[in-house]
Parts: sequence; C-alpha cells; structure tokens
Amino acid sequence: MSFIENFIANKLYDALFLDILLKAIWKSIVELWQIGGSAILPAFILLILMLVIMLIPLIPIVGVIYWLYKIKPEWFQNE
Repeated sequence: MSFIENFIANKLYDALFLDILLKAIWKSIVELWQIGGSAILPAFILLILMLVIMLIPLIPIVGVIYWLYKIKPEWFQNE
C-alpha cells in the first residue's frame, strides 16, 4: 500500500473510531438522563467530555489564526 493510501486509510479508521466513540458516549448520556435523579450529573460530565473530544481538532486552527494575527495584524483590520 502506498503512503497516500495508507494515510487515507488511517484517517478513515480514526474517523470511524471517533464516530463509534461519540455514539457510545451519547447513548450513555441518554440512558443516564432517562434515569434522572443523581444520574443527571454524570450525564452532564459525559456531555462535556463529548464536546471536548469534538472540539480538540479546532485547537491547531485557532492557534494558526492567532499566530497570523500576531505577525500580520493588518490582515484582520476592517477598513
């Protein structure tokens, strides 16, 4: 398998694993929410965990935008 094919296969595998993980977390959240009572707090904690997992890929993008803002602030000025 070539490097590009291997890279694409790894990305697809990672995306599939992440999809399965997020679906499992969501299922747990729904089950805990339906139980109610003292199970609502763990449901909120799992929801926050799910949001963190989904937002982690945005960290490098935000970092690059901030870096560009620091070195080229004129690109971000409205005139």
